[in-house]
Amino acid sequence: MVIASFESLIDPGSKIYHYKPVFRWVLKAETAIPAGHKLTFLPRINTGMVYGDSIPPDQFLYIGGSYRYIDDRGVFFRFHGLRFMQQYAEAALVVGMKAQLQFVKDHFIFLEGNVGKTSSKWEDFLVYDTKYMLTGEGVGYGYNSIIGPIEVGFYTSEVNNWKWLVFFNLGYWF
Repeated sequence: MVIASFESLIDPGSKIYHYKPVFRWVLKAETAIPAGHKLTFLPRINTGMVYGDSIPPDQFLYIGGSYRYIDDRGVFFRFHGLRFMQQYAEAALVVGMKAQLQFVKDHFIFLEGNVGKTSSKWEDFLVYDTKYMLTGEGVGYGYNSIIGPIEVGFYTSEVNNWKWLVFFNLGYWF
């Protein structure tokens, strides 16, 4: 699945906002790569930038959380080991990988990891600097039930001083 967007967020002629024009581009891609009958790799990439002189807070890119949320604006980037919307920036890149192993019918374990970079100035984002780097990882168990996957995962990140976060998913998203 690939989602790409470029949009003008604030109409320059609008009298409602006291902001100058803001533009955002976002690219999200993820897929599943089977490696046999029981092992699957699920890589993903999320990246984007917001341009403008005066950007309203609700137009930033937000990073954090372990679940897939309905995101019609494309501004939420999943990042295991961070709380939902824990980081925000004008520029962000998140690359993640999940390895899922089905050890018995409908039962699976998984390992997940992600790295990312954020910057409050998109110009700094283009320069390699570990100052803005993020890492997160986790492990979990899942069961494919009638109502969808039931999962429990344990995630950590250096941003949270390696404290563990627990994520629980019950079934399909509606």
